[in-house]
Amino acid sequence: MYPYIEFWGLVMPTYLFCAMLGLLVSTLVLLNALYSKRFVREYATLVYMALPGVILGGKFFSIMSVTLTELYLGSVVDLVKNVKQSGNVYYGGLFGFLVSLFLLCKICNRDFNKLTDSIAISIPLFHSFGRIGCFFAGCCYGIESDLWFAIPYRIGFEGEFVKRIPVQLIEAGFELCLCGLLSMIFWQVVIIETKNWNLLEMYLISYAIFRFVIEFLRGDTIRGVYGSLSFSQIISLLLVIGGACRHVYHVRKRIN
Repeated sequence: MYPYIEFWGLVMPTYLFCAMLGLLVSTLVLLNALYSKRFVREYATLVYMALPGVILGGKFFSIMSVTLTELYLGSVVDLVKNVKQSGNVYYGGLFGFLVSLFLLCKICNRDFNKLTDSIAISIPLFHSFGRIGCFFAGCCYGIESDLWFAIPYRIGFEGEFVKRIPVQLIEAGFELCLCGLLSMIFWQVVIIETKNWNLLEMYLISYAIFRFVIEFLRGDTIRGVYGSLSFSQIISLLLVIGGACRHVYHVRKRIN
């Protein structure tokens, strides 16, 4: 753990530093992608306007996760406490951003579908920085393990170092690889000018499958666990099922 970083006497949470750095890098990648399709003037402002949706969506999903856990365990639901102690859930932030951007496009009479490829390559890039921040902050940690890739990890300032699977770093690496793959496809799409790809759908389904699997290696319980599945695993399953149904629908539509 390295929860704080210092610059010229200014102490900053490492997670916040990683998130800000990720936002800067992913924004540059997004602007470059929009520029390649000549969409900067039309859509860049809308993307920035949709950013508050990340915070609102993340908070809402966090509150919902804790509340559902209380209901599942038969505990008394304390919404005031849940709101005060709420953190940020990635899926909530992602959906909050996408919904906000979709609504803004509708209000401003813009085509949301023209944005999907560009934002699909920037989202996993931003998330990879966020997961590195999680690693330093001591959250979203993995289960205890004696496997060769487990590393000594401490929860809190006074906790003991225990070997844990570094799920945050594994997820960060996966997101970087996924960003690279989607970027390769994106630039090929730009060059050959084909429209047979939907990179946002590819990202959502790929990440959902990965997230469902990696959740079994998580050691924190704050994310909400219902039986053998976590809150994020349930969301991942719904994403995969929804994506599969949408694919079947479009295949049948083309055949007919």
